[in-house]
Amino acid sequence: MAAKNAAVVARDQGKLLVTDPSVRDYLSTWVEETIRPTRGIRTYLAYEQDIRLHILPMLGHLHLAQLTVRHLQQLYQHRRAAGAAASSIARLHEVLHHALRDAVRWELVVSNVADQLDPPHRRQEERLVLTPEQLSQLLSVVNGNRLEALYVLVCTTGMREGELLGLRWSDVDLAARSLLVQRTLGSIPKQGFVSMPPKTASSRRRLALTELAIRALVLHRERQEEEQRRAGPRWQEQNLVFCTRKGTPLSASYLLYQHFRQLLVTARLPEVTFHDLRHSVATMLLA
Repeated sequence: MAAKNAAVVARDQGKLLVTDPSVRDYLSTWVEETIRPTRGIRTYLAYEQDIRLHILPMLGHLHLAQLTVRHLQQLYQHRRAAGAAASSIARLHEVLHHALRDAVRWELVVSNVADQLDPPHRRQEERLVLTPEQLSQLLSVVNGNRLEALYVLVCTTGMREGELLGLRWSDVDLAARSLLVQRTLGSIPKQGFVSMPPKTASSRRRLALTELAIRALVLHRERQEEEQRRAGPRWQEQNLVFCTRKGTPLSASYLLYQHFRQLLVTARLPEVTFHDLRHSVATMLLA
């Protein structure tokens, strides 16, 4: 790892660790070389965003060995004053604790200052769950929409949004009435769309398709073929089940913050998250 190698060279040359690396250099390298290859894409994106938007603006100028408990307290107080939720502040602490634990292990610092601070209290947030009737209402509103099949799949299988956006036609076997979840699609700043393995090993799974899902997918493929004919040479074939009218990947931000929210308003449903929708399906299936 670059940060570790730099520290080893500095140590061998008799330099004080306090001069190298900076918090900015260490965290920027750590999230790319340690978190990105070993964690799911959503975890990586959450870590990267917390570091870039919240930690580095306040602490990036410091040298890693200069970090104190007071610095972390000031960071959390600043975020609290800005109206950040308790869960967001708790996540900042988790990121710093994880990063500093690795820094101790690599002998970049002598102790983890996050250990000396009680983690911010993460309030238990009540998760909203849609009833079976409300799920049916959502499907009624989305009937005929170009992304109808996406919502039918989430309401009948509980797939994650990244799994839906990364689904390819080669993963779908209508004859066998099943599909294979084997990747997730996400967007990384400055790099664009990236396809990665599912969140965990158990997340790679084969799912049975209901008759409703099969009908929706058949209609969706017909609609997509018509869009491809209209796009002509502008179509960029990527074999994606759910894509733009040019064949390119759909962004999660468009799906979650524009399309999905507008559907909830139209259906007069509570303002749930897409993950709440998945949780609603799991609750219904368990019941």
